[in-house]
Amino acid sequence: MAKRMPQPEKSSSRSSPERVFLDWSQMALPAACEWIAIRFTKFQRLDLQSLLIVVPSARSRRRLLQLLCEYCEQKKVEFYPPEVITVGSLPERLYENEQPFADDATQLVAWVDSFQSLSLAQRREFLPGIEPNDFQRAMEFAIQLRVLHTRLATEVKSFASVLRHLDSQRHLESQPESPDTQRWSLLEKIQSGYYQRLNELGFWDPQAARNVAIRRSLCRIQSRVLLIGTSDLNAAIKQMLQQVAAHVTALVFSPSDSEQSFDDFGCIVPAVWSSQQFNIPDEKLRIVDRPVDQAFEVIECIRSLDSQFTPDQITIGVPDDSIISALKMVLAGESLPFRRLEGEPMEVSPPVRLLKIVSEFLNTHDFAVFAQLLRHPDLFTWISGRIGNDTWLSSLDDFQAEYLTARVSLDRPPVIPNDRDDLLPMQAVHAAVCELLNPLSIDRPNPNLHVKNWRGFLDQIYGGWIVDFDVPEHRAVVEACARLVESFEMLQSTIDRTLQERTAKKPKPAATGLSQTSSVCLELTASETLELALQLASTVQSGDPPNQESIELAGWLDLPFDDAPVVIVTGINEGIVPSTEPGTPLLPISLAESLGIRADDRRLARDMYTLGLVMAARENYFLITGRHDAEGNPSLISRLLLAADEPTFVRRTNQYFSFVARPNRRHWLSKSESFPTEQQFNVSPPQNVPPITELSVTRFRDYLKC
Repeated sequence: MAKRMPQPEKSSSRSSPERVFLDWSQMALPAACEWIAIRFTKFQRLDLQSLLIVVPSARSRRRLLQLLCEYCEQKKVEFYPPEVITVGSLPERLYENEQPFADDATQLVAWVDSFQSLSLAQRREFLPGIEPNDFQRAMEFAIQLRVLHTRLATEVKSFASVLRHLDSQRHLESQPESPDTQRWSLLEKIQSGYYQRLNELGFWDPQAARNVAIRRSLCRIQSRVLLIGTSDLNAAIKQMLQQVAAHVTALVFSPSDSEQSFDDFGCIVPAVWSSQQFNIPDEKLRIVDRPVDQAFEVIECIRSLDSQFTPDQITIGVPDDSIISALKMVLAGESLPFRRLEGEPMEVSPPVRLLKIVSEFLNTHDFAVFAQLLRHPDLFTWISGRIGNDTWLSSLDDFQAEYLTARVSLDRPPVIPNDRDDLLPMQAVHAAVCELLNPLSIDRPNPNLHVKNWRGFLDQIYGGWIVDFDVPEHRAVVEACARLVESFEMLQSTIDRTLQERTAKKPKPAATGLSQTSSVCLELTASETLELALQLASTVQSGDPPNQESIELAGWLDLPFDDAPVVIVTGINEGIVPSTEPGTPLLPISLAESLGIRADDRRLARDMYTLGLVMAARENYFLITGRHDAEGNPSLISRLLLAADEPTFVRRTNQYFSFVARPNRRHWLSKSESFPTEQQFNVSPPQNVPPITELSVTRFRDYLKC
């Protein structure tokens, strides 16, 4: 049922969710807050303790609670807050799991172990040329399996159901068994082996547990569930909610009279939204060339507002991460405060980069890698403090130039001639590095020891730091170290559980055709232990801390729930908005579509709806698109900007492809004094060079390389 105004409480006799439509010309979260207040305030008391509110993101969760608190404080109303969760946390609130869920480390190790249990010939069906003990490639493939497993589970499918689908198609078309069928037969065995290994350890897979709850109709809940703006729920969550539909209310932000554009759960209907047209005024659209031009165009948009808004009333949407660096530099150059809601990837943090370089050096002992390692700022600081000298780096370059060393041994110190006192610091540096890295150079499989040694390495480098939490770089290092330690602890727990299970009982006979071997997590070398730990820690670090006076840089999907009066969206290009998900060798697009998985249509519809929400709720918005990416490759204008009537489509297309860059030059660095007018370096006079009349093959090659 659909309605537009709050209604009295109803009995729980509904068999379908309740839908409440709110006009999308209002800011989404303030409108939701107002609706909640009207419906649930009684006798100067807003009691939401029996309410489970589900929102799309952590940011919208924080903002909704803030708005509710502000409302109650303003109206002098007693406030009993609800539980607010994100969509990803909802399924486990709808059923009781009989066994604990496996953590990320246990899941990943189980996938690797199950894959490694295939015969070598079977593994080479997926990874041609893989060697028996190639852990790195096996882990990379296991990560792909885990992603595929999750993607299919959200559509209530498994590897076995895909195999059945292929078999049914083959029989209908009277075709012989295809390579695809053979591969999926092996994939089904790997997935069965994965489940078996988790079961031996006493764990459940979260995705499988959800699908079991769906098939057995196990979903129950006592609270009232309020969905706010969850317009793109996957099939698994919808089927779970259907079992508790009487307790579900969905708040939907939509244009007037558009009930048919949403399903029973308030989710967009892809067929409707993918064909929407928006009348985007030309003055709201800015076409520029490269990412740096997009950054400068943001400044032009802010200037066009004539100082009507403070920085905290402006949000910049950044769907494309490649624009971030240019945008930050331009905003800093204009002295505009800003903060990024989405953090940097863990892989770019100094501790992770240091660990990766150490691992590479231990595997290669290459001098170039050694030189790169010593130049890492954190290790340089540690060595300098260790040897009491911070001017030693030049001796490293002199040593390499003098002796052209290709490899560095941790067993033998460099030999320095008696007359080369300038190179003596190299011996002290080498001794310090050897002391630090020798525990990590143990190449035998002993993951317990390797975990201890990697944690000890982190403690050696970062344990004595004096941290200033007001410095973003310091916060990033501390957070990265904390996450690394957490991933090592997770891996250690997996190792301990596996050891206990292996010693407590013999492995059960395999029912899947997979050979039984000891778990791979018990056979890891130092570098493999680190790779696994880094994979477990490969998440995004938290963003900048709250700042009431800053422009916020937000992701694309956060924008519909942002209540800033000004939104400037960059990177509106095809492949970014809407994004594309290319088919994988395991699940090509043709197979996904035959299974009824049409992810591209859903993403297009979702992004159309997102753009509609951004434009409908405010007058001040700007959309910026670029003709080239950060590497200078041509980009395409987004379909969202071309979803208009035919004259607008033609005009906008011509405008995009006939674009001429602005002639004015921009200087990245602000100058403290005027630029010199005279030449600052000597130009050599021309020389009389005789004309070249012939070239040997070797010189011609040199000419081409020049």
